[in-house]
Amino acid sequence: MKNKLTRVIIILMVIVLSAACSAPPSGNNNSTTTSESKAGDISIGYLGGFTGDYAPWTEENFKAAQLAVEEINKSGGVLNGRMIKLINEDNHSSVEGSIQGFQKLVNINSVVSVVGTESDGIMALLKDAKNRQVPVFGHNAGTPEFDNKGGDYAFRTAPSDTLNGLVSAEILLDKGYNEIAIMVENVEGAQANAESFEKTFEEKGGKIVSTVTFNPGQNTYQGELKKIAASKPKLVYFFGGITAGTVIFKQEYQQNYGWQWVVSTELLSPDLINAIGKDVSEGMMGVVPAEDIKLESYTRFRTDFETKFGFPPGAGMYDTNAYDMIMLIALAIEAGGEASGKAVNDNIAKVANPPGVVANSFADAMKELKNGNDINYEGASGPVDFNEFGNVASSFALLEVKNGGLQQVEFFPASEFKLD
Repeated sequence: MKNKLTRVIIILMVIVLSAACSAPPSGNNNSTTTSESKAGDISIGYLGGFTGDYAPWTEENFKAAQLAVEEINKSGGVLNGRMIKLINEDNHSSVEGSIQGFQKLVNINSVVSVVGTESDGIMALLKDAKNRQVPVFGHNAGTPEFDNKGGDYAFRTAPSDTLNGLVSAEILLDKGYNEIAIMVENVEGAQANAESFEKTFEEKGGKIVSTVTFNPGQNTYQGELKKIAASKPKLVYFFGGITAGTVIFKQEYQQNYGWQWVVSTELLSPDLINAIGKDVSEGMMGVVPAEDIKLESYTRFRTDFETKFGFPPGAGMYDTNAYDMIMLIALAIEAGGEASGKAVNDNIAKVANPPGVVANSFADAMKELKNGNDINYEGASGPVDFNEFGNVASSFALLEVKNGGLQQVEFFPASEFKLD
């Protein structure tokens, strides 16, 4: 009996001592908060098309996002030393992959935000993002469907295709192209972009001399090209994907129709030039979201990107949009005081929009936040000011293919364009 009583007393003493050791020191509650803030990484999910149609963009955009994370962590992270961790997930450039990838990143990886999703994917995730309180961000999601549906757990750092269509129309008219023909692929996104451009172009005095719709997956488009040729255009605007475009551009070149091509934003890339060749692509133009290459924040980004990866960021590739997206999420976490989707959602516009001290780097922005000041982050892509629906304006550039490369013909700052 005595031995049993002794064992009970010893066990009780161990329990009491353990509880005492685990309790926070009295009058010093901040020490617990500080140790927790340093305890673990903060995970952000990168959900993009590493395979499929968007692969040429995703690989490079992911590198830009990685560069942002590296800069954040080298500067000391957020919330008193917590590091940012980027977890990538392939959505296979599909809606189904976006839905599955989002669930995996949220349920298994416990991310506070999901970035990188393309147009169709971000639209499919709007409801889940709000229900789970995990914001989704698109750095290259231009779909007009998003125009008045974001702003609450859904944002994008790329301009809407609606704005892109308006800007393209204005730029081409200013360049003296008053008449134009249109070739548009029979898919929803291309049709919407073409309609946006056509509406603005005609409202501002331009004339559409012919519009020809084509179906994807054909071996030849000679019939469609003949219809376009019948209107004798000097300029043809192509809205469609690279698969059909490769066939069409080569067949037009072989027939020597002789008009100049304007191609949609997502098509104008080194991959297109490589697919159709230097001679076929020569003289092609496109209006794309662009950075002001004179900005200090852009030149720093470009130098760091090229140093780390061995090649410069591509024109019109949305690299700066991906970079700034990560920066803004980290700053929103710091401003909100916690690593949560709600903190990101509630503070993203506060750190991105005026008024506030203009900050062109993460380090400068963190310094101002720690001093108790509001900030207005303006990054590598320029101003990133969200409207109530989570949209941003953008600077644009007219690019042209010359000698097998993309060259900027003219730059148009974001201040020239306003969001509704």
